[in-house]
Amino acid sequence: QMANFLDQAGGLWARGALNGKVGGAFTSSATQHG
Repeated sequence: QMANFLDQAGGLWARGALNGKVGGAFTSSATQHG
């Protein structure tokens, strides 16, 4: 589930949808998962 979420959220994050909201936390999580 988490991996799937990261894949989908990755697209939104890349487009700046999460900019300023969960951007920081998501970036850290994505980095750990590679």
